[in-house]
Amino acid sequence: MQPHAYIYLDKEGIKSLFAQTVDRLETELRKSTETDVTEKAGAKFGLGKAIASLLGIEIGAKVEKSKASKLLEEAKLTLTVEHKLIRLQQHLSEEGSLSRTIDDAVNRSAQMNKPVFIDLHESFDTPQFLKAGGADRATQDGAIMFEIADRFAARVVMAASLPKFPSASGGKLNRLSHLAIHFQGHKGKSVSLHVFGYARSLSSSTCQIKPYAIWL
Repeated sequence: MQPHAYIYLDKEGIKSLFAQTVDRLETELRKSTETDVTEKAGAKFGLGKAIASLLGIEIGAKVEKSKASKLLEEAKLTLTVEHKLIRLQQHLSEEGSLSRTIDDAVNRSAQMNKPVFIDLHESFDTPQFLKAGGADRATQDGAIMFEIADRFAARVVMAASLPKFPSASGGKLNRLSHLAIHFQGHKGKSVSLHVFGYARSLSSSTCQIKPYAIWL
């Protein structure tokens, strides 16, 4: 996976999601080894795809239980946010937990009655930039609002907090910044974005996206 130039990055959210995922896998690892009658001190076992994808090591590699726990803890503490994000995307994809389209996300969320992870490329409208002065309106609101109103059965809404935009210093979007000019140039319509986050079906007519990362 190629590195991205993120225009929005929820660093704390990504760290938390990564830690929760690692903790879940470590619990599953512990349970699987505790029921292994062949386990003994110093015994080695395969980590499998799930843990290997998060640690960035060879799938099927065999390590001691204590070393596996150490690797997992080091991953939580030492990996950069960007690396954690990339490995989360890879892990969720291999796990079959990622929706790649709005329709699939809405249907899965409605069926399960819970949020589903998304990794998609879509065109969003930015209502604050329909007229000049969109940067000022976004700064006043404290977030950039995105929506897809007429291409799916459900209206899609997404709010991205300004402090999580690297180019919005102090939570303020400069009207001459690259990002403001880019959005204003589209006049509030059809801004092509890649989004990783989760989607929740709020009703048959509305779907909300919580972004972890956005890139152009």
